[in-house]
Amino acid sequence: MTTGRTDSNALTLGDGGELTVEHHSDKDAATALARFGETTPTVIGWSGRSAGFVTSSPPPDLFEMRAFDGSNELRWYRSPDGSSRTVLIRETDAPTGEGLPFERRVTGARMMVWGTGTGQRSVRSRQVGELVTPVEVPAGAQLVIDVVEYIGRHPESGTAVVIEERLCGLRVAEADEGDA
Repeated sequence: MTTGRTDSNALTLGDGGELTVEHHSDKDAATALARFGETTPTVIGWSGRSAGFVTSSPPPDLFEMRAFDGSNELRWYRSPDGSSRTVLIRETDAPTGEGLPFERRVTGARMMVWGTGTGQRSVRSRQVGELVTPVEVPAGAQLVIDVVEYIGRHPESGTAVVIEERLCGLRVAEADEGDA
């Protein structure tokens, strides 16, 4: 089912279900990343010096990280007091952690990464400078993070709200995506 558009950028609604939300207390980002097992996720990190894609070992001053593949998103946070926590979010038929019910899954949402491709593994903008990326981005092209949004009901008002989002992919944008 689509939301009125029929092109490749259309949002689609899926059936309801339940997200699995697992909470862990991993001491460092590398331990948290091990939860992906054999999969090599895309990793975005924020440290005291910069924000960007983590293309090798996480830097020691990292304080926030989001790692994702098509099925899972792992969020790792370090508090100013040095404590840390990890949340792993995924869709499953049988939740293994805290279940988060949702009514609708919206696919096709995206976030544009700031800047345009350099023809190498980076994007650049005047505002942010150069950002190294895990994929080659053709000169002038934009990089997109695909997102799945989960819609539920606000417990007091009954209004439909986005209760969670899950990053699920990184790709070079189609030529007409910026016009959507």
